[in-house]
Amino acid sequence: MSAVDTSGAGPLALVGGGEWTPGCSFDSELLTAVAADEVLVLPTGSAYEYPELLVAQAEAWFTGLGGAARGLGVLTRRDAYLPELVEEVRSARFIYLAGSSPMHLRSVLKDTPVFDAIVSAWLAGAALAGTSAGADVLCDPMVDTRGGAFTVGLGLWKACRSSRVLSSGRTTRSTAP
Repeated sequence: MSAVDTSGAGPLALVGGGEWTPGCSFDSELLTAVAADEVLVLPTGSAYEYPELLVAQAEAWFTGLGGAARGLGVLTRRDAYLPELVEEVRSARFIYLAGSSPMHLRSVLKDTPVFDAIVSAWLAGAALAGTSAGADVLCDPMVDTRGGAFTVGLGLWKACRSSRVLSSGRTTRSTAP
């Protein structure tokens, strides 16, 4: 992604994980900041791990904040080319990228009309949040979770820091140059 004018861009939130739980009060602030009453959740990073459960968690969380959430089934690369899904993303005021597989999320979205629509919506003032895999892939480089090396991300944000809590409870941190 080449340099673009971000002067009109909306808020960008990179959430390390633990999304949609107490302590994530910033979600309410994001809703307010962009005057959104609905969050469009792309559970792409959990395409093969019950994405509907991730969406249900988001729906419950945002309902509790006085808003709403709706999942959008961009689960495969083919989905990322469907004009009706592209238009839904482009017109959203708050977009959340979620899931547990940054590699799948990147392979679905990289260089697609849906990713172009995400960027367009954000540059036009929509809030954009990425949690877990969603936060990882917005960065470039991003950490390849298969071994910890840096790899190509989606490139929205350059030189990110990545911090991940492993199932063992140990936290790993990486800083991109």
